[in-house]
Amino acid sequence: MKISIYSRRDSGGGAARSAYRLFKGLRNYEKCSANMIVGSSTVNMKGIIFPKNKNQKMDIILSEKMQGLQCKFINSKKEDVISSSRIGTKFTKELINDDSDILNIHWINNGFLSLNNLKKVNKPLIMTMHDSWLFTGGCHLPFECRNYEYNCNNCPRIKERYHNIFINKEINNKINIYNNSNIVFVTPSNWLREKALSSTVLHDRDIRVIPNGLEIESYKVINKKNSRQILGVNPNKRYLLFGAISATSSKNKGFHILKQTVEKLWYKLKESERNEVELLIFGTDSTDLDKEFKFKVNVLGKLNDDIALNIAYSAADIFILPSLTENLPNTVLEAMASGTPSIAFNQGGLPDLIINGENGYLVTPYNSDEMAEIIKDIIFNEYRIAEMAKMGREKFESNFTIDKVSKQYVKLFDELLKNRW
Repeated sequence: MKISIYSRRDSGGGAARSAYRLFKGLRNYEKCSANMIVGSSTVNMKGIIFPKNKNQKMDIILSEKMQGLQCKFINSKKEDVISSSRIGTKFTKELINDDSDILNIHWINNGFLSLNNLKKVNKPLIMTMHDSWLFTGGCHLPFECRNYEYNCNNCPRIKERYHNIFINKEINNKINIYNNSNIVFVTPSNWLREKALSSTVLHDRDIRVIPNGLEIESYKVINKKNSRQILGVNPNKRYLLFGAISATSSKNKGFHILKQTVEKLWYKLKESERNEVELLIFGTDSTDLDKEFKFKVNVLGKLNDDIALNIAYSAADIFILPSLTENLPNTVLEAMASGTPSIAFNQGGLPDLIINGENGYLVTPYNSDEMAEIIKDIIFNEYRIAEMAKMGREKFESNFTIDKVSKQYVKLFDELLKNRW
């Protein structure tokens, strides 16, 4: 069986990394021949198809710029990303009807793949949702907004004069394409499935839950002191880890809440304990983060490979995720696999990963005082941390290895080929 996976990139974000890991997992199956079609690649691996000649590269650049200009023109909030379902590249349009048996579409925005190109696809089509865009009028992270339940009427993200021109066309275009295509949707979390089923666009669609996965060989439980020595930090301190793509610049990643939490933690700790705790931060190259915190900050830079990430997680006692909205975050998965418990807000797909009080903690959104209190209670409790770490690793091995995730996708592929075509 030949599978074509579409993703804007093969690295540089959670959705891209998840798609790439699935691609590698499927290639381990003798019955599967997988290709991955991307707009740009940082990986030299057989089966990855990306623009190579000048015209193809220019096609990608122009389409992305067109998407960006449209977003800037209609957006009422500069920090939000708005994407059109009708902008795409010639590169993907020409490849979409290849000789594969099944298409698996992941994050294809920034003008990479137009949904309109799916209208004439006459083969099983699986669309894996990494955010809410497939059922909204254009936004990726609705946050507290639930207008997607009502055709995205009165959208707060888009200037009012463009509601009819953009939002209505987007909603109608998506409904029309989904109604006339052979699509099964996949969400990595139960939370996103529930959101999708409550939407106008996807309320009556076939939506399955298959989580993201990690290669068990890439994430191991490494001795903390050894990891700290590799990073060049004091092996005898207690470490809180925070990190993500655009860790300090993306509002959704909650850096502002991290600062509140750590400020409160400082005053909750005894004076003799404060110098025993330090921060590890990845996902930024900033050299002045010491000004933001009373605790010492160790900036690890931008970590893009599994080895470096595994070492960073292993060096920490606790991973902190103060994000506003998360689907099924790779960071918590990576921390679990590395033997580091996480503390996060009880939102999004986090309950699929964290059993409160067993392999981590789920905090009332967005209560920085409660988060700080939990950190204070466990940061010096080595036995409790080790116990949670063990349970987290066991949960990862039982549910979230890329081998187990790939098996679920292969089972779905078999079902679609057998029952529908």
